[in-house]
Amino acid sequence: MNKEPKPIEAEESTPTESNQPKYIVGIGASAGGLEALVQLFSATPANTGLAFVVVQHLSPDFKSVMDELLARHTDMPIHLVEDRVEIEANTVYLIPPKKEMVLLDNRLLLTDKDPTKSLSLPIDVFFRTLAQDKGEKAIAVVLSGTGSDGSRGIVDIHDEGGVVFCQTEESAKFNGMPRSAVETGLVDYVLSPKDIPQAILKYTGSPLVEHLDNQDQYPYLGNSTTDQYLAIFQRLKSVFKTDFSNYKPTTVNRRIERRMAHHKKEKLEEYIKVLDSDPEEAKQLYQDLLIGVTKFFRDPDAFNSLRNEVVEKLVQSRSSGDELRIWIPACATGEEAYSVAMTFWEAIEQSKKKIVLRIFGTDLHAESITFAAAGIYSQQSLEHVSKERINKFFKPVGEKYQINAELRKTIVFAEQNLLRDPPFTKIDLVTCRNMLIYLQPIAQKKVFTMFLFSLNVGGYLFLGPSESLGEMDSEFDIVDRQWNIFRERRDVRLPPIINLPQQLPPSQTYAVGRSRYGEMPYGYPRRSGLDVDISQAYDELLGTYMSPSLLVDSSFQLLHVFGNASAFIQPPKGRTTLEVLNLVNGNLRLALNTALQRATKDREPFTLSNIPIDLENEERKFIDLTVRPLRNQRFLLIQFEEHQVHSTIVSELAQDFDMDEETQGRILELEKELQFSRENLQATIEELETSNEEVQATNEELLASNEELQSTNEELQSVNEELFTVNTEYEKKNQELTQLNNDIDNLLQSTEIGTIFLDQDLKVRKFTPAIADAFNLLPMDIGRPFEHITFNIVGIKDIAAKIRSVIGTRTPIVEEVRNRDGKWQLMRILPYITTRNESTGAVLTLVDINMIKEAERELQVKANALSNAKEDLEEFAYTISHDIQEPLRSVSGYIDLLSKRFQNADSEVKEYLDFATGSSNRMKEMINGLLAYTRVETRAKPFVEVELSTLIEDAKKSLADKIEETNAEIRQEGCQLSVFCEKIQVTSLIANLIDNSLKFRSAQAPIIVVAAKTSEDRVLVSVRDNGTGVEPVNQSSVFDIFYRENGNSGPQGLGLGLALCKRIAIKHGGNITIDSNPGLGTTVEFCLPRNQQSVVDI
Repeated sequence: MNKEPKPIEAEESTPTESNQPKYIVGIGASAGGLEALVQLFSATPANTGLAFVVVQHLSPDFKSVMDELLARHTDMPIHLVEDRVEIEANTVYLIPPKKEMVLLDNRLLLTDKDPTKSLSLPIDVFFRTLAQDKGEKAIAVVLSGTGSDGSRGIVDIHDEGGVVFCQTEESAKFNGMPRSAVETGLVDYVLSPKDIPQAILKYTGSPLVEHLDNQDQYPYLGNSTTDQYLAIFQRLKSVFKTDFSNYKPTTVNRRIERRMAHHKKEKLEEYIKVLDSDPEEAKQLYQDLLIGVTKFFRDPDAFNSLRNEVVEKLVQSRSSGDELRIWIPACATGEEAYSVAMTFWEAIEQSKKKIVLRIFGTDLHAESITFAAAGIYSQQSLEHVSKERINKFFKPVGEKYQINAELRKTIVFAEQNLLRDPPFTKIDLVTCRNMLIYLQPIAQKKVFTMFLFSLNVGGYLFLGPSESLGEMDSEFDIVDRQWNIFRERRDVRLPPIINLPQQLPPSQTYAVGRSRYGEMPYGYPRRSGLDVDISQAYDELLGTYMSPSLLVDSSFQLLHVFGNASAFIQPPKGRTTLEVLNLVNGNLRLALNTALQRATKDREPFTLSNIPIDLENEERKFIDLTVRPLRNQRFLLIQFEEHQVHSTIVSELAQDFDMDEETQGRILELEKELQFSRENLQATIEELETSNEEVQATNEELLASNEELQSTNEELQSVNEELFTVNTEYEKKNQELTQLNNDIDNLLQSTEIGTIFLDQDLKVRKFTPAIADAFNLLPMDIGRPFEHITFNIVGIKDIAAKIRSVIGTRTPIVEEVRNRDGKWQLMRILPYITTRNESTGAVLTLVDINMIKEAERELQVKANALSNAKEDLEEFAYTISHDIQEPLRSVSGYIDLLSKRFQNADSEVKEYLDFATGSSNRMKEMINGLLAYTRVETRAKPFVEVELSTLIEDAKKSLADKIEETNAEIRQEGCQLSVFCEKIQVTSLIANLIDNSLKFRSAQAPIIVVAAKTSEDRVLVSVRDNGTGVEPVNQSSVFDIFYRENGNSGPQGLGLGLALCKRIAIKHGGNITIDSNPGLGTTVEFCLPRNQQSVVDI
């Protein structure tokens, strides 16, 4: 029985320093991915310092339980991703169903899947954003699945310097995704899932790698000799004229390792053989080493800073007709150059100046320059370009977009090697981002020297965020430290670095850092190239002292002529050719053909002696002809040695050449026949080429049809993946449903609420034991019609009809019912609604409310007693107030008689009589106030509809003497509204408020404003004055009965007026409020009904 691989134990001494992961591992999986994920995480330590993001093809119709399944095989926390969650180290993140996920600024962002798209590629989408966000810190893993999802995304991972792992086809349940990934040629390591974690730890340089058992899995990643790296660089330099020895070792090592892993070569010697035998591999390695990663407006914040700090200032410093010169070295495919051009164009356009914009975009890679010059980009490339800029600077070309002609004219693209070719001059801005980080310090210094030479004084330098000026920082001022924008400080010409070092003394070694797998120096002894003078000297020496010779390749094509060998060759008539057999005639052709064939066949020198040749002056000479294979027969050296007469001394290795006239004639005939055959063969080849073109056209049509079939196949594969994922999780879902069913059964058994579940045909589906008191149900009654069940409820008819009504109308029925024991229960009949919003049955519940009913009866008894007491109290107060008035009137009458009788009495007697009169009047007012207060509830008249202004006029009439006495002004605003009220009470309310304003007036003449406005079905009335106002601390108490403000030196009321106003306002279904500023005035607001429909019954 095979055991699961045990995870590597993480030592306590290797915790991560922060929650930020060192690398982010994106894992793409589909059909069959669960098994691969289990193997992978079972072998992954819990403390790697990495973060793992799993992207799967999930069915939109089912809940994923992948987190629960994986939790059994790893100690790392597993999270179902929520929008904008920040990634932390030592954590696993799972994509939720019906979502697509991207990575931005170390956060996972979710978007809904487009339901109109039949084909979804979530793995490609995530891999692309992983590459953009993490660059070299991105790791992609492609596991089991059908289709090709992930194969496009790993291209971005590869271009940004990340690494790609893939599951072996043999270990994958479905090999579609692994196979598609491997076929791109960009996969770095193809391993089984249980071996992938070990390789990832080794790649990231984790201390946990010490625990790995298979240390020799990557034997080619150890130390290599310097000559082997030198050989690789010499091959690249000879073909592409680029010396990669100036690049940083880590960059070069990583790319060479990637290509070696692709070809499954373990040693550099083996890989060098691949380079020699396959020219395409050298081209692929060259492209990998160039790292042409770019995009439009890369780092938008950096471009905002460039616009504000550089572009606008340069534009402002120029006048119409002036020129702005910008140089963008290492422009790759042109996105950066066009981004800068658009930024300057917009600024110049905004300034309304006619400034000439001249931009130079250069790059080492000729194909990239050609691409940039065409200016045609995919829609995906323009994702960071605004719609306004697309409409302004691009034009559609099929499904792509091309830079418009006006903007294109501002840019000149050219091939240039920064370390070899001269720079541009009089430059205002140099933009060189993310190129210098790949060069060694001495190469960087040469580039900076060139930039200083190019820039005008005060010109700007724009570098990448990870680059620095190094020892050149004294020559620049900082413009923006965050985005590395600098300004040239002075006009200085540093000593140029004409040639970068090409050779170190044998005692020195070129130091390089640590490769990701340990020490892997590509240091090599650097050998100086031959300068021009020495090369010319070599040519002169060879021409003088070397015997006449010809150098040809394995196809017998002439490469070089040494000495006086031109005497033996002459160009043929007609079309020019370099085939050496066509450049010689007569005997020499036959001899040379024989010697070439023998030397090639035997792989050793071959000599023919005494070959007669006739010169133009009819002089006959004899020569010896030797053919020597060079460098494994890649080249052949043909040597001629002359002598005037037939030589009798022949070398042991040479053969004497003899040819009579008959033989010579026969040979000429054969040559003619051969020439005729060649012409016929050429005609046949041309016919075949024509036929091949027709076949090619047919093949293209078949390819188009195949692409359509492939698209359909991918759609079917996507559906199949979703079905497989559903099947994988089906068993888990069944377990969940079983557990849920057990939970519901236990809930039904334990609840004290009687419940019956009925289906659409009123058959019993489930019930709780608590319902047994009301309905005679037994377990065997499941499935019986409800009408067959007897029940213990009285006073209710045809419950079944009520249930059918609820099912049909979806309107719940709630009734209070009693059982035969007289106990009350609350019966609810509710529709049974499914998740599809369908009514498929009913739920009947019975809740014991007997205690509640008993409490209600007791409460009602107490409420009735309280209401009777209130009515008795109000009647008593009214009776007492009314009965007191009779003796009070007698007292007042006698006081009036005494006052008349003692009109001439002394002042003391008059003072006593005045006190008695005042006290009698206040008593009368108090009694009248109490009567009015009690009459609000007990003696109220019916409500009538009346105009508010009429009530105000009535109130003014009752206060006419006071108004005239105080010289008060009463104003009305918007009071022509009708209200529905008790006319006498509301008139009294308004009069009390106006009277209060008159009483508590200031030194100014009173101005009282009564205003009204509508608010829905109410009329809001306010009474505003300019009186003395009320202190804030007292405003909450002014409406209390018998309240009088203490410490007020003004008039004192009885404390009944505002209390009466409040009671009248409440009687009319509203409330009354006060807002007062001491010394400025008071505003009192209340509301009244507009009509009979808006009356609130109190």
